[in-house]
Amino acid sequence: MPRWISCHASSFLAASRLWKGFKAKIIQFKCTTAYNLNVWKRYDSGELLYSSTSPQGNLSLGNGSREDTGSAQVYKFKNGNYKYQVLGGKGDRQGKGTLEVFENDRSIMSQTCTPNG
Repeated sequence: MPRWISCHASSFLAASRLWKGFKAKIIQFKCTTAYNLNVWKRYDSGELLYSSTSPQGNLSLGNGSREDTGSAQVYKFKNGNYKYQVLGGKGDRQGKGTLEVFENDRSIMSQTCTPNG
């Protein structure tokens, strides 16, 4: 094998190992009452992750799911009795979103969000 091919192949393998486990940001929102939230997707596993910061504290969740409703992408995460839904608008609602929180399947919060970043 020519030297330049083996050099590029080994560089590619090293780079792919380096990026394994890294994640791509899908959504970055700022919501109405100082919530900053992100939805990420792991490159290696495709796992969906949720992270938020707020005056009430920080939260990170994994094992999310995604549903395409036609008008929005809905990302769902669970933490005990709490469910978190992040809706990212499509079409004429592109760039607009909503954070909804449910406790025991009862809505306890809904906030309008805009892109942050």
